Amino acid sequence: MVVGLLPAGTTLPPLPHLLVVLLATGGVVAALRRRRPRVTARRVLALAPWMALGSAAHVLYVVDALPPLLAPFAGSPTVYLTVGSLAGAAWLAAAAARPDRVATALAA
Repeated sequence: MVVGLLPAGTTLPPLPHLLVVLLATGGVVAALRRRRPRVTARRVLALAPWMALGSAAHVLYVVDALPPLLAPFAGSPTVYLTVGSLAGAAWLAAAAARPDRVATALAA
C-alpha cells in the first residue's frame, strides 16, 4: 500500500535499516531542538561538504558500489535523513566541544 503513495524511483530500505534511520533522525532533531545551536551564514555554508557527501553516497548506491551494510542508507529519500542526522550529530558534537569553532569543524 505504501508503494502506491511514493513517487517512482523511491526506494525504502528494509525495515530494520529504516527504523535505525528514523530513530537516529528523531534523536538528533530532539537534541537540536533542545540545544538550539546558533545558526549563522558561516555555519550553514559549512554544511556544503555534507551535501556533497550525500550526493556521493547516492551515486555510489545507484552504481551498486557501496558495501551491503551501508547501501540501504544511501537510497532515495533515505540518504537525506542519513546525512542530515550525521551532520546534525556532528554539529551538536562540535558545539559541545568548541562552540567558537563549529563552522570549521563542520567543514573539515
